[in-house]
Amino acid sequence: SYDVRQNIVVDEVTGLTWQRASSSTAMAWRDADALCRNLDIAGGGFRLPSRIELLSLVDVTQAGSTIDPS
Repeated sequence: SYDVRQNIVVDEVTGLTWQRASSSTAMAWRDADALCRNLDIAGGGFRLPSRIELLSLVDVTQAGSTIDPS
């Protein structure tokens, strides 16, 4: 389950905190990493997630879109 706050989503199972909005602009890994490290929301402290952390967003029980858009 997720706790949705103003600009962040907290995964109550993993404890990971995600920025709620996403960029529609493709960027290099180092640019995305810099963007995450410089986020000034919810006290900062963000970093680019690992592959396994990204997989924790996928809901394989759902058909179609496997990432909860809300």
